[in-house]
Amino acid sequence: MDWTFPINNGGQFHGIGDSGIDLFKGDPIKGLTREICQNSIDARVNDKMAVRVEFKSFEVDAGKLPQRHHFLEYYKQAYKFCNEQKFAKATKYFERTIPILEKPKIQMLRISDFNTSGLIGAEVAATNFTSPWFRLVRSVGSSDKTEGSIGAFGSGKQACFSCSDIQTVFYSTLDKHGVAAHQGVSKLICFMDSKGNLHSDVGYYSKENSMPIDEQFDIDEEFKRNEPGTDVYVTSFKSSNMDWKKELIVAVLDGFFYAVKEGHLIVEIDDILIDSAHISDLITTYKDDVSDKTYDYYHILTDPDCVKRNFSYIEENDVEIRMLMKQDLHRRIAIIRFPGMKVFDKGNISATVPFAGVCIIKGKKISKLLGGLENIQHNAWELSRYRDEPEIQVDAESKMKKIYGDIKKLFNELKGQDTEGEIDPEIGDCIPDPMSEKEETQETINDEVSVIIDKKSNLVKPSGDIEISDDDGLVEMDDDGSDGGTRGGLGIHIGTGHITPDPGPGSGSGSKPGNTSDPNPPTEESKAKIKAKKIPASIRYTVEDIGAGKYEIYITPKVDIEEGQVLIFMAAETDKYKADIRSAEADGINLKITENAIKGIALAKNVKTTLQVEFDYSDICSLEVAVYGH
Repeated sequence: MDWTFPINNGGQFHGIGDSGIDLFKGDPIKGLTREICQNSIDARVNDKMAVRVEFKSFEVDAGKLPQRHHFLEYYKQAYKFCNEQKFAKATKYFERTIPILEKPKIQMLRISDFNTSGLIGAEVAATNFTSPWFRLVRSVGSSDKTEGSIGAFGSGKQACFSCSDIQTVFYSTLDKHGVAAHQGVSKLICFMDSKGNLHSDVGYYSKENSMPIDEQFDIDEEFKRNEPGTDVYVTSFKSSNMDWKKELIVAVLDGFFYAVKEGHLIVEIDDILIDSAHISDLITTYKDDVSDKTYDYYHILTDPDCVKRNFSYIEENDVEIRMLMKQDLHRRIAIIRFPGMKVFDKGNISATVPFAGVCIIKGKKISKLLGGLENIQHNAWELSRYRDEPEIQVDAESKMKKIYGDIKKLFNELKGQDTEGEIDPEIGDCIPDPMSEKEETQETINDEVSVIIDKKSNLVKPSGDIEISDDDGLVEMDDDGSDGGTRGGLGIHIGTGHITPDPGPGSGSGSKPGNTSDPNPPTEESKAKIKAKKIPASIRYTVEDIGAGKYEIYITPKVDIEEGQVLIFMAAETDKYKADIRSAEADGINLKITENAIKGIALAKNVKTTLQVEFDYSDICSLEVAVYGH
């Protein structure tokens, strides 16, 4: 049993930078927590019992690290090679890590799971290249996970290496068949020894031919496994950050609040116990550290006023959505994959109506389908993951859109809207939500899944309107197509250069319905005014320069308009105001404007016209845009 970096003469040269490890270096503790906990609960053997994951830090004499001197010798050979080749980054790496191996003590982190199957296949590692053991310990880019515990068998397993100063991990298991095994894995750089042999960048502490050792790893004197499960030992654990325990606790609460509350997961972090009995107190204790969304999500799960709906996609009741409308909630939906990891926060539902909710993908079949969309960090859905399986991609996209649609329907239901009929959105819902767009770009859907791909644009999406995508992928909102003017029965007159409201029945204070108290009687010219109606059109806009008040407004009418007018209002919480238009143009031609009206505009049926409009306002605002003609 010894360390071996296999000879790689004629093979591909791998440098010091491992893209898989680098992927998690931005937030290694969070990445480690998500990988470990999710893969452990995926490997649960008894659904009636929680999976328990234990994180235990301890320090050992460096001499207990197996074959440390030989391991250090490999490090020094690699360091010499990098110096000769003038590999600056690799040279700095070895200058930092060799002293760690020469210290008398070394910091370890043991991660153990229980009520899992263990890491199966160690006894057949020489011939079975599809076993969980081989895929985790020996393979690269293999992600056909069937059963096993700690460690995704694709790039996700690199999260453990990102938490090691020397990129070295030991795997140990007692599987459900009673097989015990362990093996060390270290990731360096391809290097040449004094005899001119080029060695692989990945080394193993193992038996001959990189085969696992037939016993458990025993470097932790206080621990002995007596039941099936897997143990990962992160060597030279990056614990210089004294808040690592808090980071782990917060990562568990943020990512697995549902699994813990529902009794699917128990996590022990040294002397801290996170389980269903303690999670409420921990959420309160770490309120300033966990995401504010997590705080809201957890209380939604316990609030008696929360509305719960079950939906059937592939199997009966395989998706559950819970939602609550309450002051100060953050307007997001947690997308959770059963049995309990939050994948991302779904936004772009409402900009101002306070609500929050959780969507739990509960069924095994739909969990498997949508789980295939998850990226390496398990914090986004990406349709490109099924690019080579177009039929499955279409199915996954259909299910994803249906989930989003049901979320919106429930939101509209709670808001008191009739989703089947005409929906008149509240003014507040038209306000663009830049934070929602930013979060979904970073944490949820990218590639083909993105609803908004122009990051500089802020789109108005009145809640309840039918959303469709045009050729550039942006979201647009359709007008309701009704004749007449605004609510309350007002019409619009187009006459001599201005628009005036038609009072309609019951307006004003006159003795007869529809009469006004205007002391000036109407002239013959005003009597001849033509009554205009609201033209059904597809209308949307984007913000081009907030500080300069520049917007682009896109109008596609359903009918031809020879001489129409476009009215623009700025929406506030409880009212709307005339937008003070500085200038407006289309195709480089200046348009006639008066206050909030663009006049004398000709629009062709089903042809999109782009208006460049500048307002005397330098902050984010919501616009209400309507087209009138005859």
